[in-house]
Amino acid sequence: MIKKIHIEKFRGFHNVECELGSQITVIAGQNGTQKTVLLGMLSQPFSITDDSNPMKGEAPLCGGNYKSQFGDKFKFSPKYDFTSVH
Repeated sequence: MIKKIHIEKFRGFHNVECELGSQITVIAGQNGTQKTVLLGMLSQPFSITDDSNPMKGEAPLCGGNYKSQFGDKFKFSPKYDFTSVH
């Protein structure tokens, strides 16, 4: 289970730490407040199929799988993504 995420510097996040609930966590906010970026960061490790990934084989509570393309979660942003910044 993911209990906490620390983001040092990524897009609109700078030195942010989020603790996640043991049962449910609500992520809410206005448009453009990085909610989708946070969800992408949380779900991406589950979609890596490499045998060394400790998350391999985990499934969502609602069934199915977490599989998605990296590009579906993260797309370059002209506002936040600059060469040699990350």
